[in-house]
Amino acid sequence: MMVLSTATVSMVANDHAAQLSKCEGGNSLHGDIAVTFEINAAGRVTKSQVSSTIKNIKVVSCILTAVRSWPFPKPPSGAAKGVYTITYQ
Repeated sequence: MMVLSTATVSMVANDHAAQLSKCEGGNSLHGDIAVTFEINAAGRVTKSQVSSTIKNIKVVSCILTAVRSWPFPKPPSGAAKGVYTITYQ
């Protein structure tokens, strides 16, 4: 299965920066969140999994829900996987 480039994932994430900052909700966050996902031929997320060192479950689940809703560019191979990572200092 094809892997989406970090640049592609970042580009899509940047398009949804407002949605992500709503999830953060002004909380002071420390740690990492990584959402691993697969997309289908239409660029829609079909599977996703999150791992996080952040204890704020609301924020983590909001970010996971956000990534699941993002449309990605259609992969030439018909499906692809990717990882979206955020680090809070």
